[in-house]
Amino acid sequence: MSVTVLRSSGIGSTMTPIERRWYATPFDFSQTVGVELSELHIGTNLVATIGRAWRGPWSVCGMAEIDSAIRGDEEVLLFPIYAKLSPCGTQWRFRIQGWIFELEEDSAVRKATLGLLRRTLGLYSGTEEIDLFRERARWFLVDNERGKRIPVRFGERVIRLPASLASGHFDGEVSLPAADVARLQEDGKRWIECSAITRAGDVRRFTGRVHLVGETGWSVISDIDDTIKITEVHDRSQMIANTFLRPYSAPPGMADLYGAWEASVSEQELSVHYVSNSPWQLYTYLNEFIAEKRFPSGTIHLRIFRWKDRSLVEFLSQGAKHKDATIEALLRSFPKRRFILVGDTGERDPEIYAEFGRKFPTQVVRIFLRVPSGEAKVDNRLRRAMRAIPEEKWQIFSDPQSITWRP
Repeated sequence: MSVTVLRSSGIGSTMTPIERRWYATPFDFSQTVGVELSELHIGTNLVATIGRAWRGPWSVCGMAEIDSAIRGDEEVLLFPIYAKLSPCGTQWRFRIQGWIFELEEDSAVRKATLGLLRRTLGLYSGTEEIDLFRERARWFLVDNERGKRIPVRFGERVIRLPASLASGHFDGEVSLPAADVARLQEDGKRWIECSAITRAGDVRRFTGRVHLVGETGWSVISDIDDTIKITEVHDRSQMIANTFLRPYSAPPGMADLYGAWEASVSEQELSVHYVSNSPWQLYTYLNEFIAEKRFPSGTIHLRIFRWKDRSLVEFLSQGAKHKDATIEALLRSFPKRRFILVGDTGERDPEIYAEFGRKFPTQVVRIFLRVPSGEAKVDNRLRRAMRAIPEEKWQIFSDPQSITWRP
């Protein structure tokens, strides 16, 4: 038996470096550095053995006794991510991402802050809406946990990740033998489950999914706001209401469209990646929304946000850097896959998608842009954005049933 210990490419000590790593750096597995340790017994001496052979932010732990950094009052989210098979076909490689925090339910400071935020946003609606606001807004007021090294289990393997940052977010590159991954797959599904290890006596389970994306096949890259979820980004008051006060709703027919694409190809060939400028604080609700509305399961890519670092104005703004970098990383990671890009005309999706259509013309085979309100008309802005993109490769729509194309 052999164990491969991967050296992480390093994580900075502030918000900006990790955002550059996650969202501005293509997922280039060829840069991963590893040390092969052969014929090692998985047991209590493994950590010490590896520590002598290699020193870095990673450790691979034995199964006998694992010390967890997760306290009983702390929560962990492991985000759904994608994995790519190595060129030789023997390893699945991916970057695991997560967040550790404390909700601080009874904090007087947070209660006061929540009240101030509610008044600042002018939220004086009925009791039901205020209750929903408090539930969603509390995720923006958590106590982020810095310096936590989270042990994550993949079957019989446990990997302790690099320390979490001031934002509570952590990430690290992982490589698992393809044979081990095959044993972890349930009924041939194209994903495996991992879990964060808690302390002795703590029965809570913090789980995540790693989606196994093949070298070839179809990939859908989908926006969320005003594409699969009604947000009304360009109306600030409606955007706040749709984000904090109302149950999330989907445009009629969008889930059916995605389901038709999924049904037209083998499940083994279609991967879906939801890319949004929404902050990770909304992840739990967006993940539940995708499942509840029966959109295909897939990876979710949001942006890091902290009130300490940024203002309310910046939260309400919809910067495109994160979305650009995430899409490019996917395209570069899977050069042999064919991509369908789905967004809306309300923000910068036409310009972003058209740029990738020109940059990756053989990979991007279709671009679909939903018109959030009104009639689907091609205006001067869309004509400028879609210059040099063949007309048969893109379509704007208000009714998803007008899209008859299938992969």
